[in-house]
Amino acid sequence: MTLKDVAQASGVHPATVSRFMNARDISYVGAKTAERILKVAEELGYKRNMQAAGLRGRLSHTIGILVTSITYPVFPPLIDAIQSVAKRAGYVCYVQSLSEDPTDVTNAVDHLLAHQVDGIVLASSYDSEAALQTCAAAGVPVTLVFSHAGANHNLRVLSDDGEGSALMARHLTGLGHRRIAHVSGPAALGSSRTRQQSFMRMLDEADLPQPAEYFLGTASHTREAGREAMFRLLALAEPPTAVATASDFLALGCYDALKEAGLKCPDDVSVVGYEDIGMCDLMTPPLTTIHTSLTEIGERSAEMLLDAIAGKLPAAPVAMFHPTLMVRGSTAEPKRSRQ
Repeated sequence: MTLKDVAQASGVHPATVSRFMNARDISYVGAKTAERILKVAEELGYKRNMQAAGLRGRLSHTIGILVTSITYPVFPPLIDAIQSVAKRAGYVCYVQSLSEDPTDVTNAVDHLLAHQVDGIVLASSYDSEAALQTCAAAGVPVTLVFSHAGANHNLRVLSDDGEGSALMARHLTGLGHRRIAHVSGPAALGSSRTRQQSFMRMLDEADLPQPAEYFLGTASHTREAGREAMFRLLALAEPPTAVATASDFLALGCYDALKEAGLKCPDDVSVVGYEDIGMCDLMTPPLTTIHTSLTEIGERSAEMLLDAIAGKLPAAPVAMFHPTLMVRGSTAEPKRSRQ
């Protein structure tokens, strides 16, 4: 008989039951729920691990790191920065990659809580409301990275996507482009929605509203998804002369489509990426993109989490980093014949 069985029979989340059973503190659940848990545990014959219960009053000196995809180039430098700060403080990190199913966030958090982590860095813009509630009930602090989810008091480290989108739009309109498209990532990712919506808003403010077919979403931030999106744009009666994307991999896919179509970047279509992954300056042509300070973001997220674990209140619950535009060879003035 496991603790999960007790939780299911009691109608209480496993992490909450774990905290209560190990500490026997009714403040975690309330008197009535505590009574119900104990009754169910007795009926099911559940025996708690007394060694684990004895250790629960102390810190485990471990933290969890959850990222959208450990293979995506944005996350290795972020993870490395978090681990460096944690290691200096005497902490060990559990790193876990999420699946493409947004509900996997809750499962991943449950797994980390079962390993008694002292805190979690959640670096994903998937919906994480349920997971945050679980952590709050368990008394485990969380630092959110790239996410606006949860209550305003949640610790979070952000890169200003609105500002990044504004930089892209101003750059392309400043070059003289008037037909400008945007390719975004999965709608389930908050960053995808924010980047495209902010980009659309900036074009509207510049009195350059674009047709709806110029704004595409993709199922993933992959090269193939970017390629398919660019082909759809090129097939329009009036294709765009510039395409902004929500990630560098989507931009790389746009390169592929242009090459297959016998077109050149930026001669025929300018392309802008987002994130400035390590290979951007090696692309042909080098990619104009939005740079985000991943190392600084990782370090700050770890520092905020460790302070929360130690019971220190931050001066501000949100740390905002400002992106910069890296102008390279993938953007240029449009051909007059195409305007």
